[in-house]
Amino acid sequence: MPKPAFPITIRSGSVAVKIYRQTRAAERGRGARTFYSVSWHVAGIRRLKQFADLEAAKAEAKLKAEALSAGRSEAAVGLAMDDVALISELRRVAGKTPPLAALEEWARAKALCGDNLIVAAKAWADSKRATKAVSVKEAVEAFMTAKKRAGVTTHSYGAFLPHLATDMGAASLATVSASALEDWLHERYGNEETEVAHPGTFNTGRKRLVALWRWSRKQGYLPEVAMTEAEKLDLMPADAQRIGILSVDDFARILHLLKESHPKYLAVAVLAGFAGMRRTELHSQAWADVHLDRGLLRVTAAKRNTVSYRLVHLCPAAVEWLKLCPRAEGEDGKLVSPAWGIDRVRTLAREKDIETPGNAFRHSFISYRCAATGDVAGTAQEAGNSAAVVFKHYRELVAKADGEAWFDLTPKAVAKVVEGFSK
Repeated sequence: MPKPAFPITIRSGSVAVKIYRQTRAAERGRGARTFYSVSWHVAGIRRLKQFADLEAAKAEAKLKAEALSAGRSEAAVGLAMDDVALISELRRVAGKTPPLAALEEWARAKALCGDNLIVAAKAWADSKRATKAVSVKEAVEAFMTAKKRAGVTTHSYGAFLPHLATDMGAASLATVSASALEDWLHERYGNEETEVAHPGTFNTGRKRLVALWRWSRKQGYLPEVAMTEAEKLDLMPADAQRIGILSVDDFARILHLLKESHPKYLAVAVLAGFAGMRRTELHSQAWADVHLDRGLLRVTAAKRNTVSYRLVHLCPAAVEWLKLCPRAEGEDGKLVSPAWGIDRVRTLAREKDIETPGNAFRHSFISYRCAATGDVAGTAQEAGNSAAVVFKHYRELVAKADGEAWFDLTPKAVAKVVEGFSK
């Protein structure tokens, strides 16, 4: 490489700092020596600083030129070479962040994490990293496919998640917030008057969302955070109240209303009142598991080795009603209930001033069945419940005659009840 021409001029703005090369003659047994002088002016006075190494002289000259150009004081300009090297390294490490700001940020982080600062920073970075970006629709489709392959019953998911894919499908799954999910639940399932979802509907919807979000986190579609956005949704509190049941006349009026004006919801109301099925069981029940010729149904959504895994005996009145329910050709594999069917039944009843307390149909079935048969253990088995719970909550709530009247509510008997109301 060609040797540099001296003096070397280092500029910063209008300020120029020069580097001179000087050679000192041999003396007292020493050979000739070369050194470099950095020259600058402060307040009209020339200052010099000597270095044995050219690169060190250049670094000093650059520092002095920048300091003088920035109008810094002579004290700052007179920093020692060790300080110059330190500041230069600080600037390199801090990058675009001013060194002082970087140190302040480090001090705050150190106070929070102590000696585990790097470990904590790495864990935070890992928690924010998703391996694959997917849309809500893609996540729903992948989730449903995975559940079917695993042999998991997807009826309850199938009645809910497709609506999410329709309404929010194009959105990136990782960007959907808890507040957006809450708004969607109320907008999709809210009462027409209050625009607020029923607590039971909301909490069931939240449960399905949590399942989808947790599964997506395992697949790498979402960051490995402690809590997903779906889990941040608070449960809606249900009103704490004594177990509520329907009167025999009110159940008759509901059956008549559905038969005359809303026949697609008739079957779910029949199974709710005459078979005592749980809400999730109703919404998952397939027509293929309803055997009217034998007066039996197998609970589609029930899990083996649990009390919910059972056959339910249908009373003659229930069989008569189910034969009246509309069912298209080839629908044996389809669900008995439309999406959120029992919730819609309760809404329709309230619109006709018929009170339907929370879980009223199942509570009514158990209460009237206990009264009609006097068999708590048998009723518990039919309802997929424990005898202890049935004995504690349902015995002696209604008279035996009312229990028998409930299960005698055939279409003909209901017509008489409704006729009596109209007089």
